[in-house]
Amino acid sequence: MVEANRKQQFLQRITERLNRPRPRQVTPPDLAPWDNHSEETKADRVGRFSEEAEQAGAEVRMVRDEQSLRKLIDSDLKKDGFKKVLTWKETAPLLEGTEGIQVCIWEPDRDRMAQLREAEQSDVGLVRAEWGLAFTGTLVLWNDEKRGRGRAVSLLPPVLYVVLDADHIASRMFPVLKKIENKNKMVSCLNFITGPSRTSDIENDLSLGVHGPGRVQIYVVEKAGV
Repeated sequence: MVEANRKQQFLQRITERLNRPRPRQVTPPDLAPWDNHSEETKADRVGRFSEEAEQAGAEVRMVRDEQSLRKLIDSDLKKDGFKKVLTWKETAPLLEGTEGIQVCIWEPDRDRMAQLREAEQSDVGLVRAEWGLAFTGTLVLWNDEKRGRGRAVSLLPPVLYVVLDADHIASRMFPVLKKIENKNKMVSCLNFITGPSRTSDIENDLSLGVHGPGRVQIYVVEKAGV
């Protein structure tokens, strides 16, 4: 009781010094519930994801199916003048038939330091996102060295190509976290990526690509299946 009185006296002194009435009640903010946007359709989620991702600085390309995806990736690699691609094992089939470009596959059984040097020298990394979050345009990557999903593939090259299935775009983070919670085995690293790497110093000067790829290109596939 004594402690409560001291607190009230302290607050009263502050109020008097500020020369204004002391608030007696607080109106809670009107927050949206955790499941808002739950009525969105797939088209709504894809549209909002694309809009938010582009506002965060990413480039979004819509693709009809995996066959079209292969052609578009091949075209983009040549258009951008890339000579060396680092990719996960599961996304390597997307690069089959690509000519004039060196393809390096991250494999758990190879020498790690040698692969890190390859990652540093690669022009672009190619991975597949497990999920996309529409409300922020965020990509969710499940990194697992044992499955050939090295994190360096999405971190070290200056450019990142990401494949995302349209059916795997959720409105918000909650349903994705529930799915992760229900998995029998947790992956070694859960990576959330929102646009290219951004770094700002004490003078508020923004730099891209300092702590990760400076460019992120997302391929949203309507009908997936490598």
